[in-house]
Amino acid sequence: MAPAAADIRLLDSTTVSRLPHHGPTGTFTGFELSNLGDLGGPIDFIFIKGRITVLRHGTLSDTFDGSLPSDHFPVLAELAIE
Repeated sequence: MAPAAADIRLLDSTTVSRLPHHGPTGTFTGFELSNLGDLGGPIDFIFIKGRITVLRHGTLSDTFDGSLPSDHFPVLAELAIE
């Protein structure tokens, strides 16, 4: 028997976080600091399902010596597994 649709549905951790999202909503930078004011929407996600609570969620926008560590900002979620 196939699982019900609700059993396989993934949730974007941003939308169910107990605390509001931290940092920019966009995640792609293309290694360009000049893009930081206009990142657009997110293209990197943390998806969850089942008995997981998202305590907080954020996009980390740190730079090092004026450079970006990647062409994408890292996405972080603190989770509680029940």
